[in-house]
Amino acid sequence: MSKAALIGPSHGMLRSNKSLYIQNFAAILRNPFYIGLIRLKATGETFQGAHSPLIPKHLFDRVQEALDGRMKHRVIRHDLLFRKLIRCKMCGYSLIGEVKRNAAYYRCHTQDCPVKGIRQDVINTALTNRLQMLELSEKEQVCLPAVLRRWQQSEVEGRHAAITALELRIGQITVRLERLTDALIEGLLDKPAYEERKTALLMERREAEEQLAMAKTGQAATEVEKILEFAKSAYSLYVSQSPEEKRELVQIVTSNGVFDGKTLDFPWKFPYGEIANRWQIADGGPKRNTCRIWECLLTVIAKSMKTSRPQAA
Repeated sequence: MSKAALIGPSHGMLRSNKSLYIQNFAAILRNPFYIGLIRLKATGETFQGAHSPLIPKHLFDRVQEALDGRMKHRVIRHDLLFRKLIRCKMCGYSLIGEVKRNAAYYRCHTQDCPVKGIRQDVINTALTNRLQMLELSEKEQVCLPAVLRRWQQSEVEGRHAAITALELRIGQITVRLERLTDALIEGLLDKPAYEERKTALLMERREAEEQLAMAKTGQAATEVEKILEFAKSAYSLYVSQSPEEKRELVQIVTSNGVFDGKTLDFPWKFPYGEIANRWQIADGGPKRNTCRIWECLLTVIAKSMKTSRPQAA
């Protein structure tokens, strides 16, 4: 393996005169340096860094979840459209793609599993039908621009209140950090308990600082607008794209499919499930005012984006 590029020797990084081995990656990816924190290897202490974060905290958290999980690797037998995108509901393993008689199938290869296989064209039809749920009716296409403009104006007004609340929260966390240090000095906390609580508070403050930065830039409103543009064109994009582009689109709007031998389901990711099921909002239904439904939906999406990351729906 080639020598590692010159990286700062501190913060547990590799020096330029050492080879970068696979086992070193876990330590690198565990390092909170990338979200603006400094962790001393010798003592395990964590401090607020003077440098700017290189990545957002939610990405760091996702990496930690991946490192803590058990990754299973299987050999790809065919470069098929839905490879590793569908798992067996009975045993949890990915269905394996095969080509027989010029037709693609996906089968569960777990011994004694009752789930058999499903044809690729059946999967493709199920996905196109699902993506059609994101398309807008003519009435929605007429009212949505005006609804979006009104919502964006209300977002500007609400953003000021959010900024004030987040600044207050950050100030409160800072005070708690100061009190925590006092408790250590006075002997009310031992060192391990102090470090554990301090690290948690620093992580919490970093998350609040990221939310504050988003509120100040109005990023949530911009992201919502991009999502809407993508969602309403998802179906037409899917039917016209290359196989790799289709895979990417499916992974954006849905979680991995689940097949039980009879039914196939691709759970929506947030907020595409909310958009697809918009007529079920609160006491809504097809007769409910279309503009009012979208006003409620935009509010729900923006609120969730500010407080959490997208989840499967």
